[in-house]
Amino acid sequence: MAITVKTVRERLQTALAAVSGWNPSRTIGDMFGLDPNSYGHKTFSIDVPSTRDLGNSRQHPAQLVTGARVTSEIRVRWSYRVMPKAANESIGSAYDAEAELLSAAMAISLADLHLRYLSASRLIEPRGEWLIGDLRFSAIHLLALG
Repeated sequence: MAITVKTVRERLQTALAAVSGWNPSRTIGDMFGLDPNSYGHKTFSIDVPSTRDLGNSRQHPAQLVTGARVTSEIRVRWSYRVMPKAANESIGSAYDAEAELLSAAMAISLADLHLRYLSASRLIEPRGEWLIGDLRFSAIHLLALG
C-alpha cells in the first residue's frame, strides 16, 4: 500500500508518544533544541528532511500509478533533563530513555513501512542541564503519488 511522508511521520509520532512519559514537542525540525523554550523533559520532534527514489530499474511503469519505491530520511530529536547534582545517574537514565524511543520506533508494523536504524548522537547543551539526542532512521516505503 502506498503511503505519504505525512503518514510515515504520524506513525512514528504515535509510536513514540505511546512510550510512558514522552510527549511530542511543539517545535519541529531544525528548530528543536536551538532555544531552551523549544524542548522539555522527555520531549521529541520528528522531521523527514528528504525522500528519494530507490532507483529500482525493474520497477514497472504500471506500479507508478500506485506509488514509487522510496527511502525517506527520518530524524528524531529528543531532550532529557540532566540533574546537575546527579549528572552520572541522569546521563544513564537519559540513555535508557533513548533506548525506549528506539525500541518503540523499531516496533512499528512492517506491513507497508520498513524502518531501518541508522545512527544516534547525543550532546549536552552548554549549561549542562539538558541532553539533546538525535536518532536517525531510513524508512523504505511505497510513496503515494496521487
